[in-house]
Amino acid sequence: MIRRAETWADFELCARIKNTVEPGRPIAAEEVRDAPGARLLLQGEAGYAIVKESSLAGCAFTMVRVLQEERCQGVGSALLSACSEEALALGKDALYGHVQGDDPESLAFLERRGFVVVSQDVEQIRELGDEPAPEPPEGIELAELRPEHLDGVYAVAVEATPDMAIEASIAAAPYERWLAEMKGRIVVVALEGAHVVGFATLVPRAAQPDTLEHELTGVLRSHRRRGIAEALKREQISWAAAHSYRRLITWTQEGNDAMRSLNLKLGYRERLAELSLKGPLRP
Repeated sequence: MIRRAETWADFELCARIKNTVEPGRPIAAEEVRDAPGARLLLQGEAGYAIVKESSLAGCAFTMVRVLQEERCQGVGSALLSACSEEALALGKDALYGHVQGDDPESLAFLERRGFVVVSQDVEQIRELGDEPAPEPPEGIELAELRPEHLDGVYAVAVEATPDMAIEASIAAAPYERWLAEMKGRIVVVALEGAHVVGFATLVPRAAQPDTLEHELTGVLRSHRRRGIAEALKREQISWAAAHSYRRLITWTQEGNDAMRSLNLKLGYRERLAELSLKGPLRP
């Protein structure tokens, strides 16, 4: 029987299932509990699912995770159907989510149900050492996020998000949801005078306190190819090392050649990590 995850024990169970299925990307129970707008579903102790708003037009972000020994018993199908009901309640007509690049069983499960791959992400990892502060391009200042920067950062996100290398329509979240999702993020901004022209975001990982995860690095189209993205990344590397973090990790779309090349230039190593898929609701 599928139920909503509502108690601390439920959140711990969700985290335990997720970390068993995906040990390379662990999550803490408080991260499960605190995910903005997330609807969490459990099927006994065999599997769990998350459904929430997505940046893809018409899609609910959906992740279904089932323990290996519990597969092929209808758990995944039941959770996917329940996720479809939640997506309908959110006014969505499709589902969007990820599977690991080394999990052909889950990929086949989704493809049999009409899902198609819309992007492939590589995992890029940077071990930290003694990292110097960067020299930003002429006329650009790097600064930590302040409240007066928020509108400018959001404007960059609105412009940069649709340029992601994904075969689907994608847009920044509405401002209030975006603002809620920024809670706890570490953000560095690129300023030209008082005007925000770029930003980059890091996310702490409660299950890996020595690691930070990159989110979007965005630069206004009018200011690209000036070295601003590289300066932002170098500032993140320097900041993280100065604050005793040991590594940075990111997922980058295979089609995003510019960012992949930049990360490799900055010393990141990579592997195929994740496939993003879009598919129909299930009855």
